[in-house]
Amino acid sequence: MLFFISWDASSAVIPESVKQWMAVQLEQPIAKQARARVVLGHLPLYAIVASKNKKGEVLNEADATLEFLRKHGVDMYISGHQHAYYPATKEELVLLHAGCLGGGPRPLLGHTAPATKAYALITLPKRKGIEAVEITGYEPAFHSHISLETLPDSVSGFNGTVFKWRK
Repeated sequence: MLFFISWDASSAVIPESVKQWMAVQLEQPIAKQARARVVLGHLPLYAIVASKNKKGEVLNEADATLEFLRKHGVDMYISGHQHAYYPATKEELVLLHAGCLGGGPRPLLGHTAPATKAYALITLPKRKGIEAVEITGYEPAFHSHISLETLPDSVSGFNGTVFKWRK
């Protein structure tokens, strides 16, 4: 079983009441028994593209939010907003920047490859936990695979550094 939950991360501030509600949900037996716990929010924790490398374009207090997610057993945080595909980790939490299918794909900070539209497929084997997850990125025009080797080992923004996810 996969425990999947979303919070309204469309602004840079996650209200304390939402964090309290989320903590209660993540401590429920159904969440504790899941093979993996995934949180979905619009804004990411850390900036990965130049045009969004500023306050208001990521969650405030990224490190504290990361610690909150880790404390409550979250395995993966999926976000959008940056319009760039980059599966990352920080302190053992998987951070999937989901990419962009619409207009405005953006290049990664410090990376010379041109921006492309992208989407991700997440596969979690039936009887294994998050350590067995597979994240595969694709460019939609030809359903061509985005190789992890083509992505930078890390991306550093104004509020921190994330590291390329390695399966």
